[in-house]
Amino acid sequence: MSSAVQNRNTFRIPNLIKRRFTAVTSPPRNEVGVTGGVLDRTGCSLATFFVLVNGSSVSSLVESERTNLMFEFNRILVSVDTRMDVRNIVDKAALISQQCGASIKLVDVVAEFPRVVRLMLAGHQEIRETIIKEKRERLSALAESLRERGIDVEIDVLSGTTSTQVTSLVASGGHDLVVRTAKGRDSRRRGGVGTTAMRLLRECPCPVLLIAPNASANYAHVMACVDTSSDELVDAVLNDRVVAAATRLSQWHQSKLSIFHAWSIYGEEFLLVRTRDGDFRDLSARVRERSEKMFHDFLQMHGRNAGDQNSFIRKGEPATMIPAFASENNVDLIVMGSFARSWLSEMLLGSTVERVLSVINCSVLVIKPDRMAMPIYGGQFSEWESIV
Repeated sequence: MSSAVQNRNTFRIPNLIKRRFTAVTSPPRNEVGVTGGVLDRTGCSLATFFVLVNGSSVSSLVESERTNLMFEFNRILVSVDTRMDVRNIVDKAALISQQCGASIKLVDVVAEFPRVVRLMLAGHQEIRETIIKEKRERLSALAESLRERGIDVEIDVLSGTTSTQVTSLVASGGHDLVVRTAKGRDSRRRGGVGTTAMRLLRECPCPVLLIAPNASANYAHVMACVDTSSDELVDAVLNDRVVAAATRLSQWHQSKLSIFHAWSIYGEEFLLVRTRDGDFRDLSARVRERSEKMFHDFLQMHGRNAGDQNSFIRKGEPATMIPAFASENNVDLIVMGSFARSWLSEMLLGSTVERVLSVINCSVLVIKPDRMAMPIYGGQFSEWESIV
């Protein structure tokens, strides 16, 4: 094990994670084993443990995490509606492409005509072909402007529902970032994010960058939202990626960076009326102390001081505190992580991300955890989500 992993800035993988490896297989002990078991939280927080499969290490796992934590992309999918002025969206994607050396694919989607239109409108197929031709011409013009900047560009016009087509293309084309306007021209949804963008956040497996319609050419203030009070490993990984992404974007745009964490007492309203005042005050003090310590430890791991004027911790629900901070401090871009732990809880309460997006008017980059399948034994696959 490297000396970097042996220092004090490490934490051990919970036994539950190790059991997820061993529980799915029952091969001889010398064929599959977990080696390491330590996450290096120094520098880029690269995971240094790996799995041995028939004597060979899965080194690509480590390389994948290095890429993610450094906020690098290889294939960017830009979903546009060429009826609108999309130059700001394309320019934002171009900046990331030039910094990462990524290729760009520009796509527009033509919705299917309703059945009643197809039945009653003569020549509807010719009209549809004309629309596709016009969109392709506009995409070609956008692509040419990107090629002049030295960017590798493809274009395509798809048919169907935008969110479905984009998600399918991400899955089949290996794209690792989707860029789109936060709200389309015809959107009737309240708030700063439209229906298509919200569906992409729910369904798309890779990070999604939603550009606000009124976004300026350069971001002046980037806000990284982290959840350092959580004991979940997936949250620790997402926190690292959020800060890495926000840091790189703030550097590229030469903008201010704020790191923000909101903490709350689980079931506070219930506890307030069912516990003695003194007991609740003691509980609140302990939760505050723990939350502040974990946030300060996180900052130190990323080379920041607890007293950094650009680091903020607030008491309250994230879905309320994040929009409030963004509005009060003129934030142009919010970077946050999204991980669906329970479909039922999201159906009943809505995810924090969706509740935040329903009230903000700035751009947002939502970071997703990785989903990868690793061959473990005898042709079986173990899906290892959001760990490394």
